[in-house]
Amino acid sequence: MNKNVKKTCVKYSRNPIIIIIIIIIIIIIIIIIIIIIIIIINNIIFIIIIIIIIIIIIIIIIIIIIIIIITSSCFAASRIKF
Repeated sequence: MNKNVKKTCVKYSRNPIIIIIIIIIIIIIIIIIIIIIIIIINNIIFIIIIIIIIIIIIIIIIIIIIIIIITSSCFAASRIKF
């Protein structure tokens, strides 16, 4: 295993809870923004914004999945190493 990969692995595997908390906060912020936008605007612009927000949420979910894959593979790698 690469030294850099190992460093990131250690960093991520030590704070999975912190990562989860950050993700939850991001999701809550997005939901609040959506609610505010719904209250303020109610037309075509609003529909476009919703589409953009949905895309952002999808990207965040993909990032979450990647982080989970990285952390789980890191856990496996660290268990094999030590």
